[in-house]
Amino acid sequence: MKTFSLTGTSALPPTRLRAGLLDPDTWRGQDAEPTVAADGSLAVEFPLPAESVPESLARFAPRSGSLRMRVDPAAEAPAGQPQSARLTLTVPGAPVTVTVDLTARPADEATLVTADAQIESTVPLMGPLVESAVEPVVRAQLREKLDQLVDLG
Repeated sequence: MKTFSLTGTSALPPTRLRAGLLDPDTWRGQDAEPTVAADGSLAVEFPLPAESVPESLARFAPRSGSLRMRVDPAAEAPAGQPQSARLTLTVPGAPVTVTVDLTARPADEATLVTADAQIESTVPLMGPLVESAVEPVVRAQLREKLDQLVDLG
């Protein structure tokens, strides 16, 4: 398993960031197909262009596929308290799962957002190599999504 953390700051309170993360409209502008489940979780499917898959992983991933993200929020905390959610990302047919624990906590006149990511591959004997190969792509994509989240307006 490969792990890393990213952080960002936002002028928005944690409750607003949580609401934005769970709002289907947040994701619709990104060619995504969001659906909200009865339990409050959000499932989003993004197109996955072949060029976004690292060459070293191309044989493990479908030629043209999708990235599936499930957002499972923790129970909403009272205003002024940290808010959290778990994101699970998969590419159907690919032997990699990415889990991200997001936490938004109030800080001095801002909100600190932390994303703790875990990349796990199920390829026998080569799992660590696959995880290392996909980590830069996952890190870059997560950085982009985290920046979009903290800039919600």
